[in-house]
Amino acid sequence: MSTTPVSTHAATTAELEEAVRSFPAILEGLQESYQALQVRAQHVEEELCRKVEELDALHRHLEAVLEALPCGVVVRDANDEIMTANRAALELLDCTLEELRAGIGTEGLRGAQADGTPYPYRTRSGRELLLTSHTSPVEGPDGHCTESVEILDDQTERAAMTARLHAADKMAALGTMAGGIAHEIRNPLNAIKGFASLLARRADLDDEATRWCRLIVDASAEADSIIESMLTLGSPERLRLQTIQAQDLLEEAARMAVPEGASEASVTCKAHVETFRGDHIKLRQAIRNLVANALRAMRDQAEKSAVELELRADGEDIVISVSDAGPGVPAELRDKVFDPFFTNHADGTGLGLALANTIVRLHGGSIHVSPQPSRLGGACFLISIPQGSAS
Repeated sequence: MSTTPVSTHAATTAELEEAVRSFPAILEGLQESYQALQVRAQHVEEELCRKVEELDALHRHLEAVLEALPCGVVVRDANDEIMTANRAALELLDCTLEELRAGIGTEGLRGAQADGTPYPYRTRSGRELLLTSHTSPVEGPDGHCTESVEILDDQTERAAMTARLHAADKMAALGTMAGGIAHEIRNPLNAIKGFASLLARRADLDDEATRWCRLIVDASAEADSIIESMLTLGSPERLRLQTIQAQDLLEEAARMAVPEGASEASVTCKAHVETFRGDHIKLRQAIRNLVANALRAMRDQAEKSAVELELRADGEDIVISVSDAGPGVPAELRDKVFDPFFTNHADGTGLGLALANTIVRLHGGSIHVSPQPSRLGGACFLISIPQGSAS
């Protein structure tokens, strides 16, 4: 009779008993390992939480820095889709981030074509801006472009300041030139005028010779007026502020601008403000020059010349408009008509509008030609000065 099965059974029983006896130790080891894993997991979780907080803080900091930048920033992904833009960019483009992503305002961006060259941009609210744009790629760890950043900068005020400095330089040069030649010209000019006046009084002159003498006197007076305008342009006097009756100012300027006996000219004056502060004589001269320029522009028209003068308040400013029914001012000439000696009239000196510009700027204001036709169909010159003008 074989005894092998009994031995095998005894061995198996012994192994089971040994396994049962070792189970508590194994369980204890597993519990210790689990506890160690829990501690480790807690440390990892705390580390992750700390890293997340650091990343959130860094993200908020970068967002704050982005929003604090005075220039506009627009970020695109690798597919050239707009991801985000800071507040300055949205204000310049006059849109929200959602509108920008939908394509509204993107005409103000240059993208990959941005090279820093200034370009004009008109916002939806009508503001005229001069922008510059630079685009830089953002490379990933593998060296490939993953994003791009476009920087927008508003050059409007800088360009205006440069233009003002350029104008000031021109005025200073003109003043130097005018001061140098005024004395040399006025001496012989006064002699010509004086002798022509004396000659005109002679009883032995016929009517034609007397008329020639008067023409000489008139031409001398006109030349002296041009010299005076040049001196005023180059070295304007300080303002003599006073309370101005608005309606009287417009009517006086119109009366001085309309040639005597010019019945074909119609100038209407309407002031919506009773009084304001300014230099009465200088403003009258500026408005007179604008009216005279408007009448000159309509001189070749068959119909009656019509000019409208209007004065109104706009916030803290006084706005004076001079509208005519002439041919208007071409867009390419709107920035040039106020330059000294620029004229498109054969008999013009190019000083009338330049002098008006000097007077307005002396009041701390601005003057420009409206891009839109006037109500009469011609040009509309707009003067804007603070109500409390100061020299």
